[in-house]
Amino acid sequence: MTDQPDILTRKDGQGNTILHFLAASGNATAFIELFEGGLLRRSNRGGGGGELRTRNWSGDTVLHEAARLGRLHVVEVIMEREIELVSERNALGETPLFSAAANGEEELFNLLIVAAAHDRELLRRDDDCTVLHAAIMGEHYSLAMEIVDSFPHLAGAHNEDGNTALNM
Repeated sequence: MTDQPDILTRKDGQGNTILHFLAASGNATAFIELFEGGLLRRSNRGGGGGELRTRNWSGDTVLHEAARLGRLHVVEVIMEREIELVSERNALGETPLFSAAANGEEELFNLLIVAAAHDRELLRRDDDCTVLHAAIMGEHYSLAMEIVDSFPHLAGAHNEDGNTALNM
């Protein structure tokens, strides 16, 4: 198949595609079937495929949506085929890892951190807020403690306003 169906790239009023909706609903089976049926292809930054890299108006990819909403099985299916998506940033500079931390999705955070461990920059967004800032602002203190245990240097990390996560 040379062309993907228009249904995979058509956007709604918020810029979401059907893939964003499938991710938000946690439909991992649909992603598996789309990959196995050849309708959803692996991307290669230079061209071809890339439906999973499609962004809504907030700049969120399908992986951002799944991470934000705690859709563990969807994240596993996507990362099995497109692990590079873990480093994609939305309009605020947030990675899917940041989205998981901000929403207290501990299990997802732990899955994504393994893929992101090679790049400490994925722990920050554009305003220098860290995943620790995100967890504390979202009042996800259990996750915040886990983050401090794994990344003690983040306890003293300042955002662009000079605030540490504990200041917030």
